[in-house]
Amino acid sequence: MIIFYVKQTRKRDMSNKIKILLGLILIEILAIVFSLSMENKQTSLNNNNLQQFALLDSAGISGFVFGNTTLQRNEYGAWRVNNKYPIDAPLLRQLFQLLAKVEIKKPISDDAKKELTEQIKTEGIEVKYLKDGASIQSFKMIEKNGECHILTNDNQAFVLYVPGYIILLSEVFKMSEGDWREKTVISSRFLGLSKIKVTYTNKPEESFEIEKDSLFFKVQGISQLDTNMVGNYVDAYKSVRVFSFLDKPTIKDSLSKATPYCLIEVDDIDKDKSNSIKVFTNRERIYGILGKTEELVVRTALFYPLFGKEEGLC
Repeated sequence: MIIFYVKQTRKRDMSNKIKILLGLILIEILAIVFSLSMENKQTSLNNNNLQQFALLDSAGISGFVFGNTTLQRNEYGAWRVNNKYPIDAPLLRQLFQLLAKVEIKKPISDDAKKELTEQIKTEGIEVKYLKDGASIQSFKMIEKNGECHILTNDNQAFVLYVPGYIILLSEVFKMSEGDWREKTVISSRFLGLSKIKVTYTNKPEESFEIEKDSLFFKVQGISQLDTNMVGNYVDAYKSVRVFSFLDKPTIKDSLSKATPYCLIEVDDIDKDKSNSIKVFTNRERIYGILGKTEELVVRTALFYPLFGKEEGLC
């Protein structure tokens, strides 16, 4: 009887060990299955949905909505900003190139999505891609931790980015009306330009005037011109571009009371192309107030070649 009892005990111990072993094996299998499932989901996102917010086909695209700014192509094929101003063509080309490469960087967790949803209610910018006037893509975004966080209409949340680009995608979506406008404020070709006058307010002796004569151009007070220098300078006026148009009444009012660094006046045979710019400089930016429209513009240091001193022309 004692021998039998021992054998039965050993059998029960073996049975328990086997059950434990089988349980561990089952847990391992479930862990592997779960891991593969998550990997498949991630692979599915990478392979099929990674570019779901990219504009892969631009055919028929008629506009974009970025918050309060609408970019739209009219019935004549011309793109306009808020149906008021011509769009900046180089910038529009860059926009299409950028949107074609947009990718999902990562999904946003459920906990983070709750916080994002609340923030978007007060800070969110609506983004839409329009095709033939109808929306084909729509989501709301905010810039958070230096990244573009979006929330879709079906409550999915992602971080978007553009691989290979330094620019932050959210900064593109936040660009103002003045940022999207055509940036060329003076466009006078060599043959059409009749006079350029640059007046330095604090140093009037350095002011100069270039005027077309029957053969070329002449500069008052200079008998022997460096024709190459003058030609290059005049050629710069075929496309004088600004960085942006600013809707900043406080800055404009302050500048209007200040003394400009200089005044640039351009006369063209085509009077529609004639314009002037009051230029104000500081260490950070160069501001301008346009003569025709009295609009405030901002320019980078590349504006300086237009301030060519008289001695550089001879």
